[in-house]
Amino acid sequence: MTQTNAPHPSDYWTLLTSGLTIVIALVGALLILPRLSERRLKIDDQSILTATEVRSLPAGTLAVVLDRSPGEDHNDFKYRLLELMLKSSGRPFALGLSEVVIAQDEAVAALEQDVASSSRNPFALSVGVYGAGVDLNRRLRPVPIPVTGGILGLRSGWTHRS
Repeated sequence: MTQTNAPHPSDYWTLLTSGLTIVIALVGALLILPRLSERRLKIDDQSILTATEVRSLPAGTLAVVLDRSPGEDHNDFKYRLLELMLKSSGRPFALGLSEVVIAQDEAVAALEQDVASSSRNPFALSVGVYGAGVDLNRRLRPVPIPVTGGILGLRSGWTHRS
């Protein structure tokens, strides 16, 4: 005598709830994706410090342009920490994020140049946050404050040697 193994009713329920979970996850991802893309592209103009604005600052004002990554704005930890440090310096300053998102290699090359050298540093970058390394120690001036942690270790601030 042969016995047929008919599916148990709980197997149908498991299949139904699994399918429903997948559908809900897909709909949620489709709904949230445009908002994530908008956040990456939109940034308040008051948070940006352009090269033209840097050149027009009064003498004695420290211009600090932070290299930004996609999705970063004036509420990010790096920006707030830098702002706190500058406020405690007692020196007049202008702080802002770079106009555009720049690849790290390009930003490091720009940071090697003096801000006055507009051809090599077109966005007037003065600070970036990257992983530590011998090459960066040689090329840039480290600011030994651990800003963030990442999969590659601590990230610190870097700026032009002068």
